Amino acid sequence: VYLRDFERTRAPASLQEARGLLDFVVAMEQGDGEFLNFLREDGTPNRTAPSSRKSFGYWGARGLWALGEARRVLLASEPASAERYRAPLDRAVACYAKDITAGELSAGSLVAASETLLRLLAYQRAEPTSARAALAERAAQVLLQRTHTTPASAPLWGARVEERGAPTWHAWGARATAALAQAGLLLQRPALVSAAQEEADTL
Repeated sequence: VYLRDFERTRAPASLQEARGLLDFVVAMEQGDGEFLNFLREDGTPNRTAPSSRKSFGYWGARGLWALGEARRVLLASEPASAERYRAPLDRAVACYAKDITAGELSAGSLVAASETLLRLLAYQRAEPTSARAALAERAAQVLLQRTHTTPASAPLWGARVEERGAPTWHAWGARATAALAQAGLLLQRPALVSAAQEEADTL
């Protein structure tokens, strides 16, 4: 939010807040593309809580999201700031690539996989490379292959879910429609746009 406000308004206060939060994200990246999620009350990293253990799961996806947006937003106007986030971002992308190469969703989750693809696309828009484009296309294909569209005429009403017959839609943070649509547009793959439109129109 702060990065996007700075992008729109160039407000110094938004840039300051974004930098502070990004410094936290960088501190939680553990030098290998994996992240912790929380601090303890005394300010030390929490390495043992189940929802904070070092991994590339939900918090890894959101760490990559923040760093990818920072690279995209700051590269033109704040190149020194943008450079600070390149190394942890590249390590996170490499970590993400392991899941994609194995044909797996990040954290086994539609939500995490969608968030991560969106941020990979942000990085690709900022600094296009053929390798990153190929990774994004493979990630979008994995997202399609490892998820299922529910029937349009029954509860869940066409939503994309992680498992066939899943009783619920993980609506909190569900961004598969956005991820597939943006991937299709950026990579010029109409089939990805069609898959996104199918879910959006049905829901």
